[in-house]
Amino acid sequence: MLLKWKPLLNSKKLILGSTSIQRKQILSDLGVEFEALGSSFAEDLPKLEPKKYVEATAYHKLLYLLKENPQKEMDFVLTADTIVVLEGKILEKTSSKEEAMLWLKSYSGKKLEVLTSCCFAVIEPSKEGKEIRDFIQFTESSVLSMNVFDEEVVSLYLETEEWKNRAGAIAVQLYGKLLVNNNKAAILT
Repeated sequence: MLLKWKPLLNSKKLILGSTSIQRKQILSDLGVEFEALGSSFAEDLPKLEPKKYVEATAYHKLLYLLKENPQKEMDFVLTADTIVVLEGKILEKTSSKEEAMLWLKSYSGKKLEVLTSCCFAVIEPSKEGKEIRDFIQFTESSVLSMNVFDEEVVSLYLETEEWKNRAGAIAVQLYGKLLVNNNKAAILT
């Protein structure tokens, strides 16, 4: 989707509303010029239905970024959020190795759903700062079939620290793919 718009994107100011290394790498690999800015949105919305939650979180990141940067030059803004869902429970990021261990052990032999929602907005200056002129949001879902593994395997994975700053404490780009029976997860995780 982005590639056909690359000339236009590179002629304007694109803000990636994320500090995610993976999201920055994706845009860089596509040759899209951008500036990365994080949002201070707390990601603490009520966790009702997973798809609605991930979509609302991505959208609120966009709103917060605009509110926090009223004087910042920007023509386009791209924000995203990723969650992992296990048996109906939403798992975001954890900074706790202990919690990551519990989550990862619970994945053995199960199916996880990975949901990523992206917001892309065309921005215009306004009297109050910035406003959204046009907007599109899409959400992708992937299913990860997890291998059966034991605590020793989880401990080895945790030592890689690949789980840090990852939804559900799992990444499928490097070592985490050894935990996964199929590797069809969204690349934005």
